[in-house]
Amino acid sequence: MDLDAVIVLSVGASPDGGLIEEAKQRISLAVDFYKAASVGKIIMTGKNAPGEDLSETHAKTMERYAIDLGVPAKDILKEEISLDTVGQAFFTKRNIVLPNSWKKLLIVSSDYHMHRVKAIFNFIFNKKCVLNYAHVNTKLIDDHNVLAAQDASLAAFVKTFEGVVSGDDDGIWSALIAKHALYKNL
Repeated sequence: MDLDAVIVLSVGASPDGGLIEEAKQRISLAVDFYKAASVGKIIMTGKNAPGEDLSETHAKTMERYAIDLGVPAKDILKEEISLDTVGQAFFTKRNIVLPNSWKKLLIVSSDYHMHRVKAIFNFIFNKKCVLNYAHVNTKLIDDHNVLAAQDASLAAFVKTFEGVVSGDDDGIWSALIAKHALYKNL
């Protein structure tokens, strides 16, 4: 698998602003792909989650961890605007992937999150890139409340972007800032 980049989705922070174990697992999986020489760059995503008051972005904290695992800083890029999965897909595409003309990507998240991740990234990218997916295993895959929340979030995503053509960056941007509660103030 020769990939231009692996995109690591952030997953919240511990109360002290550090990485939770699930985030470390996601980063470690991405680093494994990097060290196997199957990916050129690693993109860390995420500003922070709603309600978090952190001294640095999730992406920055994730970058530090990957460097500790042996990835050179020159091979890590950061997307530091997004507040959720939709933003991670959109801002990574617009600000990093398209300017670099990358075509082959791997998106890393967690098992319980993957159904929603695929729907969102496939909609945002609309075949402009070959998207591959990898996940870390968690106990949350068996938590019906977590899965129900993922389904509800996916339904809200579909409603927010109803009538928008898949892959239409201008249409997606307009809906994002007009209808998505986390981005209305951009």
